[in-house]
Parts: sequence; C-alpha cells; structure tokens
Amino acid sequence: VADPGVTILSTDSLSLSVSGPPFPSAPSLALIHSTKTSLAVTVTLPAAPAGTASIALTPTPFVSIYNVSVPVLPQTPRITSVQPSSATSAGGTVVTVTATFLPKVSQATDLAVTLGGTGMSGVSLLWSEDESTSLTATVPGNTPAGK
Repeated sequence: VADPGVTILSTDSLSLSVSGPPFPSAPSLALIHSTKTSLAVTVTLPAAPAGTASIALTPTPFVSIYNVSVPVLPQTPRITSVQPSSATSAGGTVVTVTATFLPKVSQATDLAVTLGGTGMSGVSLLWSEDESTSLTATVPGNTPAGK
C-alpha cells in the first residue's frame, strides 16, 4: 500500500476482511514492513474453490480502507504418497494413499477410488482435512502394470 499515512507496528493494528469463495478457515495476515509512506503485508488464503476474493485492509487508527480483488485459482488434486509403492497383478494388496487438495470428506463413501480405471474395494478414510486426505484401499486383481 502506498502512502498509508500511518506506521503500523503489528497486525493487531490492522483489520482484515475477506469475502468470496467459501474459505474453510480464516485467512492469516503477516506484516512485512510499515512506514508512513508504504505498507507491505502478506495475506494467506486457505485452499478454496475457484473464484475471486475481495480483501479489505483497514489500519487503526483509521486512515483509509485498502481494497484489492484477487483471483483464487483451483488447486489441482495431487497424490503425494502411495504405500507400498508396488503390488502384484493378483490384487488384494492394501495401500495407503495420501493426496492434497481433495474436497474435505467425512466418510469413505464420499470417495471414488480407482486404479487404472478399475474401482478399488475396502476403501477406508483415515483422515480428511482442509488441504489433504488419507485413505486405505485394496488393489483390484488384473490391474495392468504401471497403473
């Protein structure tokens, strides 16, 4: 922010308001630097559906409200680990899969888990949070190598 007119000593002197996509938790605010001629902050938004977030920052004592709109890009779901990393084509191996940026779920029936296009059985939800999910599932038989 150029020329805020006040020097901010901590985030306690800033009021942050964010609207837009439904955020699963509150955004965080960090003060980078502040003088009467410039103010730099970092606003960290939690993972959320795509859309536009409107951010309003109000310093105390009140001088002005600083508004900005930023695009919120969808996070691409990504598998971060599979244990064990291999199984036989006969199937029956129970694997633990952890992924990021899946929608938060509360039960295993909310998940559709496939391997090489074939549904996996015995899906069990270990945990699901705002940014990651972990589950176990049984590898189906006759799965082509490399899938």
